[in-house]
Amino acid sequence: MKILFFALSLVVAVASLDAQRASRPLPSFTVYDSGGAPAPSATLAATGRVVVIYLKPDCRPCDQLLGGLARLGEPALTSRLVFVIGGSVADGSAFATRTLSSGFATATWFADADGAAWAALELKGSPVMMGVEGERIEWTLRGAADRSLLESLVRTWLTQPGRAQ
Repeated sequence: MKILFFALSLVVAVASLDAQRASRPLPSFTVYDSGGAPAPSATLAATGRVVVIYLKPDCRPCDQLLGGLARLGEPALTSRLVFVIGGSVADGSAFATRTLSSGFATATWFADADGAAWAALELKGSPVMMGVEGERIEWTLRGAADRSLLESLVRTWLTQPGRAQ
């Protein structure tokens, strides 16, 4: 029974990933850093290949995704994660202090204070993970994936050589 449940979970997660696999440009929008300064969307992947995670405070699937990422035990992972937190800068700061400080203290986060990222990315729910390189979204995964898929996806994306910029 556990194997069947795992297999079905994997099929659903892969289908969700495959539905959004096509590479597309990162749309233009503005988010706000921890100090409240505006940052253009191109800032999200200014360091190259990253995993951008859009989440909201008080979101159970978001908490599950963060727990799964924390259990991966990848010390270099936090430097390659960029969180976009739906809400004001104050809400983002409170969320980062309360939730991200335990396993992702060095990760970069931005607040989507006016919902511009949500609208530009055409999101319908959270959490959403995106593999971003430069100004392109290479893949998208909606929802909280099971640990093995999450581990495979994140490790593969972050260890593959990127395209020449």
